[in-house]
Amino acid sequence: MQEPQENLGVLRDISSPITSDEEYLSPLEEGMDFGGPETRKIVDTRFKEPPAFQVTMNDQAVIEGQEVTMSVRLNGQPKPMLYW
Repeated sequence: MQEPQENLGVLRDISSPITSDEEYLSPLEEGMDFGGPETRKIVDTRFKEPPAFQVTMNDQAVIEGQEVTMSVRLNGQPKPMLYW
């Protein structure tokens, strides 16, 4: 649907040509070429000690709005990161 709007004598299309969520995604980009030789870095992905839960969470029943405390104990090398 097009509705002409005057903007300095130029007609503008106010409808969106996008028809699906996929069209919002950017295409994959290739690495930037800086004109020099490609450098590569080798990263050791082995763990000295794999991450492990030492104490896991217990089931809890709470009423909506009530405060809850959750805790776990982990170890590993390198030190694992935990996101809630």
